[in-house]
Amino acid sequence: MRKICVTHLFSSKRVQTFSWILEEEVNRMIRVISSLSSKSKIANLSELAMILTKSIICRIGFCKNYSDDEQSTRRFQSLLHETEAMLAGFFFSDYFPFMWWVDKINGASSKLETNIFVAGTNTFVATIVWAMTELMLNPNAMRKVQEEVRNLIKEQQSSTTFIQEQQLQHLMYLKAVIKKHLDYTLQVQFWHLGKQCKNAPSQAITKLNPILDPENWENPESFHPERFLGSSIDYKGQHFELLPFGAGRRGYPGLMLGATIVELALANLLCFFDWELPTPMKREDIDVEVLPGLAAYKKTALCLVARNFTCLQQM
Repeated sequence: MRKICVTHLFSSKRVQTFSWILEEEVNRMIRVISSLSSKSKIANLSELAMILTKSIICRIGFCKNYSDDEQSTRRFQSLLHETEAMLAGFFFSDYFPFMWWVDKINGASSKLETNIFVAGTNTFVATIVWAMTELMLNPNAMRKVQEEVRNLIKEQQSSTTFIQEQQLQHLMYLKAVIKKHLDYTLQVQFWHLGKQCKNAPSQAITKLNPILDPENWENPESFHPERFLGSSIDYKGQHFELLPFGAGRRGYPGLMLGATIVELALANLLCFFDWELPTPMKREDIDVEVLPGLAAYKKTALCLVARNFTCLQQM
């Protein structure tokens, strides 16, 4: 199953053939947010990111779109959170391999076998939501990345203000922000590991996670995307300092598709809108707690106020 998916769904060539689907669905999301903005309504980015990724995976895998079915969306989101909790839950076979049959009898393992749909959605949603959360917490980084995406439209004198997949290669600061988010996700996961390993010294947890090791990074826990600018370090499995998706044969097979979805979605969210917190919320009120699971979902939905960036119409 893995080999078939890597060859026919997730290879770089196949991702390029799907680019029109990605662009169409991101454009749909932008129109929804624009409508909410014109009505002075709050945009739930957690829900919108879920609808976006679910629609893309459905259209690629099943040639069908379920985004207009609100009940289906809510059920899928609930299923996704339940699956994430199960992935991080207790399995007899993890601790007593000879008791693998217990997981078969109670149905725990069968619920998680060959589940491409959930696995192909959770990481994308979490990455988009956490990246926007971090940008809201760091207004200087928000300003820089918005200048980059808007200058790209202006400099290339594109016939449309919509940022397309082929233009993503020029957005170096946006890519640096995403890399910084991915190392933040690793920090969260290893923080939970440290809580479970109560007797493990903090130095051991730090050495286990190269992202937190000051020998690899200066001020590793600070939000500083600039550390990735001009650096060859990437998250595709070739650099020990940043391995959010693993490496080699056991690496994440949907990396190319996921990276394209995240970059395309964030580029257009940041290009078309200025983002504000709902009144009377302040930056220090942003909840950064996570749900249990491998994708480290944000516990509370990210709800923001989008202001249409009208200057794009004049570029």
